[in-house]
Amino acid sequence: MAVVMDLECSRCGEVKRDGLSSELDTKHSYCDGTWVWLPSVRTSESPMPFDTRDKCVIYVSDREGGRIQYPGRNDQPMPERLVQRGYRRVEMNPRELRRFERHHNVINERLNYDSNGSADK
Repeated sequence: MAVVMDLECSRCGEVKRDGLSSELDTKHSYCDGTWVWLPSVRTSESPMPFDTRDKCVIYVSDREGGRIQYPGRNDQPMPERLVQRGYRRVEMNPRELRRFERHHNVINERLNYDSNGSADK
């Protein structure tokens, strides 16, 4: 059974994310190098990289019983009035956002629809 892993060409250094273990030691078609295992650098301390445009920002207040505010833009600082009320800024990557969507029964438009508004699935 093949296992999904990251591979690197032994000759040119090209990285193939999420390749199959059955591709190990096979020829790289562009430079005649071979595919070798690339140890993953993804850990819980360094989550999967994502584009900052894709991150979702919410403001959560523990003092007000977990109340949530949705800012209009993710690149603006939190207003001082919310800081005084005990809100904190929470940034979510796409994986965390999927979990948030299911739990709160909401949908993030950018994550689920493309730029012209049609569904991507």
